[in-house]
Amino acid sequence: MGITFRGRQEISGWKARADGLIADLHVTVRTTRRHGSRITVEAVYAGHLKAAPEAFAVPMTTHLDLDTHGRIVADEDHYSLATVLTRSGLPADRTPPAS
Repeated sequence: MGITFRGRQEISGWKARADGLIADLHVTVRTTRRHGSRITVEAVYAGHLKAAPEAFAVPMTTHLDLDTHGRIVADEDHYSLATVLTRSGLPADRTPPAS
């Protein structure tokens, strides 16, 4: 699964939706690398889906694209939603409830 956010409004909207669905959400950064105007972050994405019996922890890769001044202009998160669901004790094809 890849998700791209552009600008503060999109990021704050994602955070609001995530807070509604996931308790104790946290990201643990493992490594970072810079290649030109892109930073790659390898991390562990973890939390507890509010409708699930168990917490999850999955690997995640984030790409941060920078402008010529070094400011983040876009980011993409890549992780497996099916793995998040199965590690949470839910079916891999479950659709989250509408918020």
